[in-house]
Amino acid sequence: MRIVVCVKHVPDMQSERRFEGGRLVRGEDDVLNELDENAIEAAVQLKESEEEAGREAEVVALTMGPEDAEDSLMRALQMGADRAYIVSDEFLEGSDVITTASVLSVAIAKIAQECGPVDLVLTGMASLDAMTSMLPGALAAKAHMPLLGLALPCSVEETCRYVQQPETLHRTEAQAAALARLQSLQALYAAWPDAEHIARKEDCTVNGNVLDYTVTYTVAADICG
Repeated sequence: MRIVVCVKHVPDMQSERRFEGGRLVRGEDDVLNELDENAIEAAVQLKESEEEAGREAEVVALTMGPEDAEDSLMRALQMGADRAYIVSDEFLEGSDVITTASVLSVAIAKIAQECGPVDLVLTGMASLDAMTSMLPGALAAKAHMPLLGLALPCSVEETCRYVQQPETLHRTEAQAAALARLQSLQALYAAWPDAEHIARKEDCTVNGNVLDYTVTYTVAADICG
């Protein structure tokens, strides 16, 4: 059984925190997110129960962050993780939940490719720097894995493997248009996070089983800041 635990390097809750340039200052008194310690402990307990049952198991700690996030991975290893990986790139600085989930899902797939199938992914309930609690759901969606939230205590009675089966999704025209509209808004706010949406002009046409969606947004945004 291979368990990946996603952890985060965050400012110490007891330290003095501040913003500079609209972002939380990091790298001064950062530590392993306390709620992620719970996930590490749960993973180690599952590993021990698997080993007691005569089955092999390992715990892999994974984080995305600056190079000093290695300190949090060292803490995870001290707590019982068998190996640890960090994804670090200056272009990922300030990433939102969706980007973070996308990067972590690719990293998990890479771990599965190099080390063997990943049977379980654990996260803390939230990170204490943002407290959105959105990453677990976003990561499950990006990794195409089922989600079980707030699952403590954890136990495994029988090891089984979830396999994603390819399938064709059938949507009504209204559902397809709603999905296209959502994706276009996500792209808009990813490019212009401070933009004020004023008006939208959209055109939907159906060609066979394909929905062609074109949209033009009128927004107010500060392009000089």
